[in-house]
Amino acid sequence: MTGIEALKAGGLILFATLVQVSIAEWIEVGEGHPSVVLVTLVAVSLLRGPVFGAVAGFTAGLVLDTASFGTFGMTSLLLTIAGYWTGRFGEVTTRT
Repeated sequence: MTGIEALKAGGLILFATLVQVSIAEWIEVGEGHPSVVLVTLVAVSLLRGPVFGAVAGFTAGLVLDTASFGTFGMTSLLLTIAGYWTGRFGEVTTRT
């Protein structure tokens, strides 16, 4: 992966976190809120691999925790695990 592709994927994750904090918090579907960050993280992790998925998940979780004044580190931990295992699944199931 080149540096430009990593910057594009990182920018996409950052944009998804900003949309999550600013817009998706106000949308309610059946007493729940859509998770734009998780969907974006899963898509990027499937394409880029487990290490990039874990780093992107940690960064997105850190931004979400900071912006929403939530329990610091909980979202980072969950998104790191989700990014890593989704990337790992993408590596294992890809046939070249």
